[in-house]
Amino acid sequence: MKFKLSAQAFIICISGAALLWAARGETAKNGFIGQVRAHYAAWDTNRDNTLSVNEVELALTNPGIKGEEAAAIAALRRGMRAKGIKSATLEELNDSVPFDAKKKPAPPQYDSMYEVALQKINSVKRELFVTETPQLDGLGQGRLGDCFLLAALGTYINHDPEGLKKMMDVQPDGQVAVTFGTGKCVVLPTPTDGEVVIGALTRNQGTWANMFEKSVGQVFLEGQKTERHVAPYGIIGVGGSPHTVLQLITGHKVVRVGCENIRKPGLDAATREAKLAELRAILIRNQEAGRMMVAGNGAIGEQNAVTVPGIYYLHSYGVLGYDPKADTVTFWNPFGNGYKPKGEPGLKYGYVTKYGRFTVPLSEAVQWLGSFSVESEQRLDG
Repeated sequence: MKFKLSAQAFIICISGAALLWAARGETAKNGFIGQVRAHYAAWDTNRDNTLSVNEVELALTNPGIKGEEAAAIAALRRGMRAKGIKSATLEELNDSVPFDAKKKPAPPQYDSMYEVALQKINSVKRELFVTETPQLDGLGQGRLGDCFLLAALGTYINHDPEGLKKMMDVQPDGQVAVTFGTGKCVVLPTPTDGEVVIGALTRNQGTWANMFEKSVGQVFLEGQKTERHVAPYGIIGVGGSPHTVLQLITGHKVVRVGCENIRKPGLDAATREAKLAELRAILIRNQEAGRMMVAGNGAIGEQNAVTVPGIYYLHSYGVLGYDPKADTVTFWNPFGNGYKPKGEPGLKYGYVTKYGRFTVPLSEAVQWLGSFSVESEQRLDG
């Protein structure tokens, strides 16, 4: 049977298609791929028709890149890092949008990443300090692998919130001078739109966490032996040790105190308790002296570590305090997360966690923790 379309219906179909094409064109113009097409040539600084990770990092830290363009570069940075993409041509990016889960390998979900980035750019308060003092319960890790840095920052805020404000001094030209406990000072522009998207969250307390991330990254950049990294967020985004950041904050040598020997298989009860008593003494002495601590662990099962629900591995933690009477340690997870055990809190079900804070008996903490890093009284050389 033949189907004949009336002239009126034909006009309606054509008009509808035109509207659809126009809508798609507007989306392409204003969305992720539209921004990429408009700015790809400018981002490709070496003019080789491909965007490297370092070129994306440089664009992210460029204060002239704002708004929708910054949201696109932040989405690109996030997607490339997540998928291990070392470079991307314009053709490859065009082919990645819209997202198609059937493609092998599946591309990053750039459109949704772009929308999230743009929302954050439009909502974050840009003052350095919005509240009178920084609050730990507002701090959380962003889209960087910098739990090590935030573990030290969170510990510092808990210990001396006024200290962070004193560390940062806004200059007449709007830049910020950040002076660490080592005496090292860096002067940098405030965080860019792209850095705000990728960096830590403070729940509208200001950009102090992003400024701290950026300044630590700059110190690391200046100290790198090879020019592998080109921007502050690039170098801190690949991980590190909270030990190093705590030394930078305090200007004091930080000493590692391992937990692996306390849970060593075959260790008799008396020896284990003696080692635990040594650790208790260190924690008490450190706390009474007003010095800070951070902590971290390795991969699941590494060095006979117990796997505990709600505990993250290959991860760094702030240490907020030790209670000698209860023999418990209060930790802070930089994710700022919550967790509710499905049974009695402990090694089997994990620990109640609110805004990243959770308290653990010391005898249980050493079963999953890799080490404590303890601030000493010794000043660093230089």
